[in-house]
Amino acid sequence: MADPTFFDLFKSTWAQNGLTEGITDLQYKTGWSFIGSVPPSVEQFNKVQQTTDERLAWLYKQLDGLAAVTGRPLAATSLDALSYAQQNLNATNLKAGTVPVARLSGTASTLTAGAAQKLATARTIATTGDATGSGSFDGSANLSLGLTLSPSGVTAGSYGNANAVPTFTVDAKGRVSAAGEIAVGNAATATKLATARTFSVTGGATASGVSFDGSGNVALNVTALDVSKANVGTLPVTRGGTGVATVAAGAYLTGAGAGAMVPRTPAQVLADIQALPKAGGDVSGPVFLGAGATIGSEYGTTTLGKTAHILLPDGGGFSSNAGTVQGAMKITLPPASLNANTMLRLRVEVFEYSADLPVTILINGYVQTTKAWARTSATILAGAVSSDFPVRFGNDAAGIPCIWIGDVSKGWLYPTVTIAEVLAKYNANGATVAAWGVNWKVEPVTAFETISSTLPSGNLAFGRTDVANVAGLQDALVQKANAGLILTAGNGLTGGGTLAANRTFTLGTPGTLTATTSNAVQSTSHSHALDTQTSATDATAGRILLAGAFGLGGVAPGMTAYGFASDFNAIDGANVFVTIDKAMANGPLGAAAIAYVGQLRVSRRSLPGGVSVVQELFASDTSWIRFGSGDAGSTVWAKWQKQLTEQNLNVQTGANDTTTGRILTAGSAFGLGALSALGTADLNTAKVPGLHGQPLSSNATVDRNYPVGVAGTLLVISGGNDITSQLYCTYNTGALFTRACYRDSWSKWKDVLTSDALTGSISYFATASAPAGWVKANGAAVSVSTYADLAGVLYVGNALNATAEFGYRCTSATSPGTTRSITGAYIVLPDLRGEFLRGWSDGRNVDAGRILGTTQAGMIESHDHDLPTSTDANGDRGTINDSSFGINTPNNEAPIIGFRAYVDPTGGAETRPRNVALLACIKY
Repeated sequence: MADPTFFDLFKSTWAQNGLTEGITDLQYKTGWSFIGSVPPSVEQFNKVQQTTDERLAWLYKQLDGLAAVTGRPLAATSLDALSYAQQNLNATNLKAGTVPVARLSGTASTLTAGAAQKLATARTIATTGDATGSGSFDGSANLSLGLTLSPSGVTAGSYGNANAVPTFTVDAKGRVSAAGEIAVGNAATATKLATARTFSVTGGATASGVSFDGSGNVALNVTALDVSKANVGTLPVTRGGTGVATVAAGAYLTGAGAGAMVPRTPAQVLADIQALPKAGGDVSGPVFLGAGATIGSEYGTTTLGKTAHILLPDGGGFSSNAGTVQGAMKITLPPASLNANTMLRLRVEVFEYSADLPVTILINGYVQTTKAWARTSATILAGAVSSDFPVRFGNDAAGIPCIWIGDVSKGWLYPTVTIAEVLAKYNANGATVAAWGVNWKVEPVTAFETISSTLPSGNLAFGRTDVANVAGLQDALVQKANAGLILTAGNGLTGGGTLAANRTFTLGTPGTLTATTSNAVQSTSHSHALDTQTSATDATAGRILLAGAFGLGGVAPGMTAYGFASDFNAIDGANVFVTIDKAMANGPLGAAAIAYVGQLRVSRRSLPGGVSVVQELFASDTSWIRFGSGDAGSTVWAKWQKQLTEQNLNVQTGANDTTTGRILTAGSAFGLGALSALGTADLNTAKVPGLHGQPLSSNATVDRNYPVGVAGTLLVISGGNDITSQLYCTYNTGALFTRACYRDSWSKWKDVLTSDALTGSISYFATASAPAGWVKANGAAVSVSTYADLAGVLYVGNALNATAEFGYRCTSATSPGTTRSITGAYIVLPDLRGEFLRGWSDGRNVDAGRILGTTQAGMIESHDHDLPTSTDANGDRGTINDSSFGINTPNNEAPIIGFRAYVDPTGGAETRPRNVALLACIKY
């Protein structure tokens, strides 16, 4: 369908087939503003446009009718229809009215009286009322009347002057119906102003405004002066000035009371305040170093070669008035020592209220970027051995290097510890007094932190004045050997020489000692005689036993000295071990002589309770023991007692023997002490309580009801005939599985979750600090060695180490992002502070293309806001989007009008759901 032209639309009315909604005359006259922020409805818009079209159609029909009379219809391209109608009126179409004479072609005799050029009788035209006048009119010419206004009753004249205000009354016709005056007074004699005025001062001086109406005097309070606007004079001291006109360049001003200030040269100022110039000078009084102050010097040309030499560094002292202060004295180095190689030397003074003399400790060390110390040493200058403190080197939890003096158990008596002097160099940042002279700390601690080097006792050195205070030291010095003395090797030795150097004496290799070796000396060696037994029964104290002694290594020969031939009571004089194969009296089977075959062990020693001798007899698979007291030959014996052995006990007959009352034995008690192998048995049949093992993964199959196909151990627990539980632990990972059986019905295996299985997991806690086993997920870089398990789980891999947002390794805990390294000693944790978590897409087409562990900025999903509209029978509502509103014609024609529409803003600085803030932590 072709688009209609504007000319065609004169014959059509907008929305003639649509719906309209009436509006009031007031709404129409007010326009769209009566709607306010609510967009107009389609029906309202139709009504307005329809009214406009009806008016245009009315005008069009009027013009079209006029054009039809002239015989020249209206057209879209013609613009002279009205002028043509005026110029070419067809008289044949006239039905009433008159025609001007100039337009007639006929004669007067054919015209009506109404068409005459003048009236036959002239008429008088007059006016009355507020204005009067009259004139004669016959139609031959225009008539002009001169009018005379009627008097209003108001006296003519001028009203108002300097002291009076004129007043007038005007009626509805605009006439002045009354006039008068109102006196306003004379300014020269008024007591106050009708309107109060405000006085203020600005410019070089400032005064706040004060109201003035002439009824009284006012005073202005000048609160500020702008001296810059003054161009003459000198401002005195009492007015905030200096009192002097000029001041020499580089001079200073000092006060002189209310008088003019006095100029002083820099040298005079230093003398006034008793200060030293930069070039130095003499000090006649004490110098006090306040907080943050120190004294030092720097020398050296290069950054690494520069040495900072500092006296009394800030914070480098500890003093207490407590009678007992326990702990090691911890010296914490300043932050300049962190992550920078530094050669360091300290002089530490220690003073206590004790009999020991004061102590000076000289400490040296090389603190490295790895926080480890190297080339450490300490020299303790003291007058007492008790001052030989151990010195330790390491770092605290924050990684700051530290030195500990003494042990944590040491007690100090009113101690004072001072770092008197510091030398630092070979520092990567350049050792400076500013960096190394402040932020030291000395304090007693009762626990050490990370120790990398320990210097135990042995650091003590003595000065010459200390010699008299150390017992034996002077005597040792007196007896100091002469370097000229010669040491000569004697028999059996080689080497020697003067004492001017260390000398070594070498002992020659001796021969093998035998029972017959004698004491002898050779030129390069020597030998010794052995004090051995003279016989197999020689019981002389201290002699070396030989093979066969008292039956050791052989049958004891004879034993006649102990009555061995017939009586156990007589064998009580020495420690012996003999073989018995004959009849013996007073044995375990009775006092009479009975044949025994076995071994007898006799032990004589001092025992509690007066027991001095013990006999143990092993015969016929039985063991007996008895005790005796008294001297050899007169021993009083107790009765024989049988010793229990496994053969005498009711013990298990097998690893899983469950006979009631039997004694469990190692290796046979349900796996205690030995492997109770499961072999190829089905675990459903393993109901005997105990410990069992499966050494072969090939035997651990699902068909045999194992939880996994891995070798391991099994714990079986019984709760009676109907209840059994099993706990299976794999050999390689220690994974735990459990299940239970009730009346031969087994449950499924279940994993037993351990804390290690949670490593790397995220959890939230309602506490301000991380609980044990957890660390805050705050983006910090933590030690890989300290959190090894977490680092193994969290590390993103070498390929992603350069780009990952967390889980990457670095070399600096304070600057992780700029020190990334796949071999770094630190790993970066995720930073979940103030974040919401979202599941990783992992191939699903939701949040596609997202990399694991990356952060994502906030976003509001694209959407529309509907504006209220009405719908006609044809469903023609127009169009609405987020920035405009349009109305379509019934035939989907182009919108005629449009306007901007906005939704009022709401909300805050971010988009978020309702939430509770908790502490995010990660398991390590």
